[in-house]
Amino acid sequence: MAVDGATVDEELFYVACLLHDAGLADTVAGEDFTLRSGRRAAAVVASHRGSHAARAVQDAISAHCTPGATLAADGAEAFYVQAGATLDLGGLRLQHLSADLVDAVLAAHSREGVVDDITARITAEADAVPDGRFAVLKKSGFLPAIRVAPLPR
Repeated sequence: MAVDGATVDEELFYVACLLHDAGLADTVAGEDFTLRSGRRAAAVVASHRGSHAARAVQDAISAHCTPGATLAADGAEAFYVQAGATLDLGGLRLQHLSADLVDAVLAAHSREGVVDDITARITAEADAVPDGRFAVLKKSGFLPAIRVAPLPR
């Protein structure tokens, strides 16, 4: 965010980051997981911040796997949830973080098994929702990109 000079609603961003993949817990044929994740997060936010905030977090989560999401078109929360996910899985924008920060995060949070787990979930979701976001990403070469990302597996 500092690199781009953008601001976010920190609370909504936190909730969206925390729950963006909640829908991956259960694959549902014909229903994109981002919709399930967004609904779960919106339900949490609605009772505390109202329907406008709930919609914003739901939109951010829905857009986080949408190829081509931009800061201008999709909003800061959506763009940065996607940026975090693509950093975590593909190493995108890793160069914008200090080596000390990356080392500290990796020391505190093991990535052991994350690549195998997420690629299995992406494959299951893509099979269950052939027109969904993960199906598009899978067809676009996202799985091999995850496997060669410059982060520990």
